Amino acid sequence: MQKWKKNLYLTWFAQILSLMGFGFIIPFIPFFIQELGISSDAEIKQWTGLLSSVTGFSLGIAAPIWGYLADRIGKKWMMLRSLFFAFLIMSIYPFITAVEHILILRLLQGFLTGTITASAAFVASNVPENKLSYALGFLSSSTFIGYSLGPLLGGIFVEYLGYRRSFFAGGIVFLLGFLMVLFFIDEQKQAKKMKVQLSLKKSIKNMIKPVILLSFFITFMLRLARTMIFPFLPLIVQENRNSLEGAAPIVGMITAIVGVATALAGITLARFGDQFNKKKLIGVLLGLAFLFSTLTFATSHFYLMIVFYIVVVYLLGGVDPILQSLNSENTSADARGILFGIQTTVMSIAWGFSPLLGSQISIHFGLKSLFVGFAIILLPTFVLSLFFIFKKSKTKI
Repeated sequence: MQKWKKNLYLTWFAQILSLMGFGFIIPFIPFFIQELGISSDAEIKQWTGLLSSVTGFSLGIAAPIWGYLADRIGKKWMMLRSLFFAFLIMSIYPFITAVEHILILRLLQGFLTGTITASAAFVASNVPENKLSYALGFLSSSTFIGYSLGPLLGGIFVEYLGYRRSFFAGGIVFLLGFLMVLFFIDEQKQAKKMKVQLSLKKSIKNMIKPVILLSFFITFMLRLARTMIFPFLPLIVQENRNSLEGAAPIVGMITAIVGVATALAGITLARFGDQFNKKKLIGVLLGLAFLFSTLTFATSHFYLMIVFYIVVVYLLGGVDPILQSLNSENTSADARGILFGIQTTVMSIAWGFSPLLGSQISIHFGLKSLFVGFAIILLPTFVLSLFFIFKKSKTKI
């Protein structure tokens, strides 16, 4: 097997493990804070939004720094760093006694982890240029497979063994991912030689291109839309059932299906990015996503609403890796660490604001109104993609 394929497959599996670890806790935080004594409906929604947003802000601050260091000292080291701190932070969760402790750990998670960014930068610098869309799409599937398996298993753990044992199991999964990267993944020699001699300022300046800036803005809007609903999914299920009992397994199941849909998008839709015009493909996917997003709030049936939401998630799941591939093609290989660092900052800022926005919408207009906001954000994103398509560029895509 070619070395780049071996690295890709091993990174893919390590990423599944890392996102599984997060999946053992993050989807169930709205339930766990109720066990810690938060009982008011408004307080639950406020804390759910805050705990989801702080990680985005701290990750946004730290990501460019870790990305720049990845270009200088190696992408594999950044993968090891993110997995080790993820294991360390998850190992503390079983011992917390107040919701404020979760806030601190979520802040630290953003500053010190970032497994998705580290893995994407590694893969983008260790695969042939003509395989970028395929490789990044394949890697993105690992993210959502991990997000699927984690909540699915975590929901069972939570229901029968309790939150704290579930959190402990998540930490063990991170440790397994760390050991896999440490002993089985080798960074290619040419990638190691690419340790950047450029200054941070010059590295960023080299990426100020219209195609990259516009893709960053589309990325921001997509993350804003997608992370506005996900943190509140447990509360949506709880409201539909009128009970907390038995809600965790259902949340785990829905989250798993959403993850599978996004993983399939990375494997199927993203592959077209190596065969067709990436800009036009992005426009088509965003147009279809907006169309189906309007159906989520048009129906009064809960499970049909979830089905439409999953279709939208599938379509958007193909956009992210194609955008990453497009940006990688427009950035030299020795600066892709900082590229993915800045891209993570853009996504993280959206991640930070989105749950806060979602909490206010849910408090004042109800949880179902989140799906209306979802569609409203996708509309200008689709319109932007049209400019993206028809804007002339000297860069051959």
